[in-house]
Amino acid sequence: QTVQDFAPGSACAINSLGQILGYDGITRRPCVWSAGSITYLSGLGSEYTWGEDINDSGQVAGCSRTCEDLERACLWDGQSILNLGSLGATASRAHAINNLGQVVGYIWDEGDYRAFVYTDGQMYDLNDLIPPDLGWSLLEANDINHHGQIVGWGCVNGNYRSFILTPVPEPSAASLILACATVILKRKKASG
Repeated sequence: QTVQDFAPGSACAINSLGQILGYDGITRRPCVWSAGSITYLSGLGSEYTWGEDINDSGQVAGCSRTCEDLERACLWDGQSILNLGSLGATASRAHAINNLGQVVGYIWDEGDYRAFVYTDGQMYDLNDLIPPDLGWSLLEANDINHHGQIVGWGCVNGNYRSFILTPVPEPSAASLILACATVILKRKKASG
């Protein structure tokens, strides 16, 4: 192992190409370091902008505040910023992005947290896409891998538990999420 001092500030994520997501200690702005160059992340109107994860295409997931001081999950593609919205909730925050450009995180209203996935140009509340009789409340999605598996935490039968959603390959985003619900149902039946 070797240690390399490459810039003032802090680093929080790295992709397989060696692009590093972090915060420039001089300007105090979020940025991507790549092959000796630095690219700053634009915001939605306020100074508060935060990058959480970077994929192998250089896309970054995180959040930014609007001019109205509303926190929104965002996706940066290296050129521009995309506000992912909040499904009508007060705020949203993205935690992770995979190489397919799928983003996961959470939305919230006054302490009510709900996990989301952004895929195929649309944000989905994961709770709206699983059968309600499972007893799960999916509160936060923390990561998504390149197979579309989502991990996070939630509440089931009054207990806080970790979850993993494993999709079955299907052509549409809705099929992807509904397939995840089947995995939860099978897991619940096996443990019950």
